[in-house]
Amino acid sequence: MPNPTTFFLSSSAQDSLTDIRNTAYTEIRELGHNAEMYEKTFGPWPSFIEGARHCIEKVKECDVFCLFIHNKAGTMLDSGRTITHLEFMEAINQRKVLLLFADRTIKQQYFTAVKWVIKDFLGKYRADYNRNPSYKEISEFLEAESRKNDSPIPAKQAVEPYVWVFLYDIIDVHQKYVDDLSMGVGIRWKQYLSDLLRQGVELIPRKKEALESMDLAQEFGDFSDFSIHMMKFVTIKDLNLKRILVLLRETLSGAVIVNDFHLTKAVVGKVKRCSAICVFRRIERTLRNVCSDGDTGGDKDFDLKDSSSFVAITYNNFENEEPALFYIESKRMFYLTYKVGEYVISYHFPVESEWNQQMFEDYNETIIDGIMDAHANSMVFDYINTVLGGLQR
Repeated sequence: MPNPTTFFLSSSAQDSLTDIRNTAYTEIRELGHNAEMYEKTFGPWPSFIEGARHCIEKVKECDVFCLFIHNKAGTMLDSGRTITHLEFMEAINQRKVLLLFADRTIKQQYFTAVKWVIKDFLGKYRADYNRNPSYKEISEFLEAESRKNDSPIPAKQAVEPYVWVFLYDIIDVHQKYVDDLSMGVGIRWKQYLSDLLRQGVELIPRKKEALESMDLAQEFGDFSDFSIHMMKFVTIKDLNLKRILVLLRETLSGAVIVNDFHLTKAVVGKVKRCSAICVFRRIERTLRNVCSDGDTGGDKDFDLKDSSSFVAITYNNFENEEPALFYIESKRMFYLTYKVGEYVISYHFPVESEWNQQMFEDYNETIIDGIMDAHANSMVFDYINTVLGGLQR
C-alpha cells in the first residue's frame, strides 16, 4: 500500500487565515496526501496530552511543515516563544521539508524597515550589555517603538510585535525562504508538490547507499563500545603521547550548542574545533605539564593548591573522569578538563559565535553536553581517558 506524505499546517489562530488553512487542508487531501491541522485532525484531546506538546508531536510525525503568517503572533508560552514559533523550531530540529508563507504586505514591511530597526537594536544592545537580547526583549522594544510618532514599526493593533521577531528568526537567523501569501488568493499546491516530487526522485537511486551507511554506523558503534571496555584491562608501559595528542586534536569536532525549551530546542552558540590539548601529571605537590599540542601558551606547571588554575581546580574538586568546563572571555576560549587518576587533560575549544561570562554561567551544562555530543567527541574522550588510565596501572 502507498504511504501518503503528511503535511502539518501551522499558523496562529486568527480569522484572516481560516479560509487559507481550510482550503490548504482540503486541496492537499484531495491530491492524495495526509494533512494535520489543529481542530481538524487533532486538538485538546485526548485530555491527558498537553496542547502545546501535542502540536510538537504532530510536527515530529509530519513530512512537510507548512507555515502561514499574518498579523497575529499567537499564544505565548513561559519559554518566551509562541506555540507557532516552537512548531517551526521543531521542524528545523527534525529537518522537515519547509513550505513557509507570510502576508505579502507584512513581508515587504519587514524587509524595507523593520529588519533594519531590529538589527540596529541588536548592535546597541550587545554594546551595552555584552550579550544578545532575548526575543521577548526584542518584542518589547518593537512595541515601544511602534508607539512613537513617525515610527516605521506598525502599531500593535495592525501587526503584533512578536510577528516581526518570528520573521527575524526565520529569515535572518535560520536563513529560510518565505514565500508571499496574498489574502483571498489560493496557493498553487500542485506546483509546490510537483517540485518536491522532483527533489525526492533525485534521491531515490541513493536509498541503498544510505541504508548501507546506517548499518555500518551501528556496527561501528558496537565495535567502539567493545574496544573501550577492553582497554580498561590493558596496562600501557609506554606510548608516543605527543603524536597521540596531534591525532586527538585533529579529530575533535566543534559543536553547535542548543538550549532545550522542553518542547523543542534553539541554538545558543557555536564552538570551533579543538585548538590545543595539554596533559598534566601530579608529581608531589605540582601538576606538571608532561605533553601539549596545538595553539597553547606553553609548558606551564601548576601548584596543586593554586586556586586560580583550572588544572588544579579539576584535580582537587572533580571526580575521576567527570568533565569540567571553564571559560576565559578575553581569550574567547572554553577549557574542557578531565581528572584521570594522577593525570589532568585539558582540551581548548575556541568560541565561534557571540559568548560572554554570563552566557557561560547560564549554559555551562548545555555547553558540555553540546561538545560531548558533537560527532564522535564523546567516544574519543572516553577512549583517551581509558588510555591515561592504562598508563597508571
